[in-house]
Amino acid sequence: MPYVINREQTDLVSQEVYNSESEMYIDETVGHAMRRVCGIPSVEKWGDIILKGTNVTQCKLEVDGNCMVRDVIIITRIHSPNSPFSVDVHFDYHYRERYSGYLDNEWIYSLGYRVNDSAPEPCLRDYVDDVAVSRQHRKDGWKPFGSFYLGIRSEEKGMCSIAKPGLQAAHDALFGAKKSGEMGASIGLRETALLILASVGINFNVAQVAGAPDGYSKLGRLELEVNCKKSGICPTKLRKVCGIAPLRGDDIKSNGIAKSPAKKGRRRVVGASSGNEIY
Repeated sequence: MPYVINREQTDLVSQEVYNSESEMYIDETVGHAMRRVCGIPSVEKWGDIILKGTNVTQCKLEVDGNCMVRDVIIITRIHSPNSPFSVDVHFDYHYRERYSGYLDNEWIYSLGYRVNDSAPEPCLRDYVDDVAVSRQHRKDGWKPFGSFYLGIRSEEKGMCSIAKPGLQAAHDALFGAKKSGEMGASIGLRETALLILASVGINFNVAQVAGAPDGYSKLGRLELEVNCKKSGICPTKLRKVCGIAPLRGDDIKSNGIAKSPAKKGRRRVVGASSGNEIY
């Protein structure tokens, strides 16, 4: 089958990206997040084949002394279990916590995805898009999921850009349309979004009832908790996109863009070499 051959080629590319640090991130952080999503009852029946069909094709990693991630650039391909289609996911993250008499953080991330629902696409080894982080993932078939950065006055600025048509296209490419079979009907948009996030190591929850875990899991090795009401990856926006009834406190009129007042010690992220703002 063509898609089996395509997966084997992806496996060969994946084997070239591993080193000790990136392998730990892939095995522990990505692996844990993926296993959690694949254990969801609506996904569990196909969990093993989804896990086997998810391959990291690029992973550049830097960690601190506590094994928290300082920088990661990761590209993952999620193969459909029963078709030649796939979804590519790219995540670029940078975080520094400074102590020089006061907290002086650098903090920026961008997440995007690409649906490959025609001819098989060659595996990506790198993603290059030299534009502001809030404008990344908007060409060559890429779509933005979300982004975040510290602004000029150190305010937190998040944009959760995920939209239903793009997420639906990812779902249909991976699992088939809802009417096309059991897998497409069982696995919903919520699980598809969680799978995209998990494939790059983001351990996330989207609550469907009050009191259930919601948002980023603090068990992860990424700093994604923000002070503003909505971050670049927002459970409120994901509920809206996935057709889940809003919970108490959700801003149902939100377009996924949020700002917060400046926080003491937080500042904008600047380019390491040129000094130019990179957001």
